Amino acid sequence: MEAVFIGCLLPSLSVIYTDLRYRKIYNWLTYPLFLTGIGYALYTNTIMDALAGSAFAFVVFMVCGLMAGIGGGDIKLATGLGAWFGFNILYVTLIGCLLGAVWGMYNLYQLGTLKPRLKLLLTGIWVRVVYGAKGAIVLPKLPEDDTIPPEAVPFGVPLVIAAWVVAIM
Repeated sequence: MEAVFIGCLLPSLSVIYTDLRYRKIYNWLTYPLFLTGIGYALYTNTIMDALAGSAFAFVVFMVCGLMAGIGGGDIKLATGLGAWFGFNILYVTLIGCLLGAVWGMYNLYQLGTLKPRLKLLLTGIWVRVVYGAKGAIVLPKLPEDDTIPPEAVPFGVPLVIAAWVVAIM
């Protein structure tokens, strides 16, 4: 547990700072996280678990990244956490997504757009289910330029919090 705390959890606190402050997760934070996770897996003879966790996290988060939902730093952070947590990255991902969804809904509530968006989503689901209309669910698109929408959640923060929760449990 001490190795996970020193090699993974403490360094990941700097991810929280940079993601909140600059909305970036730097490579100089994620690459050592991945490499030390692989090194620890080699030392503890759990390399297959670490590689499977990293591969799972990379694929899932890469799909989200290709859909323009998250950035590259989040993908690399999840891959590094997968090296440390192995198959437990499933729990880290699940808890992180739940925390991120709550945070995002709170942001929408603060902006006053939660109710109209929920109404649009539920209406679209109703039309899709009852009438079978394809394309009935219309959600707002992310901006094409590099601007960050005000309701966006810096996803590295919930992911690191979830890693702490899973490690403590």
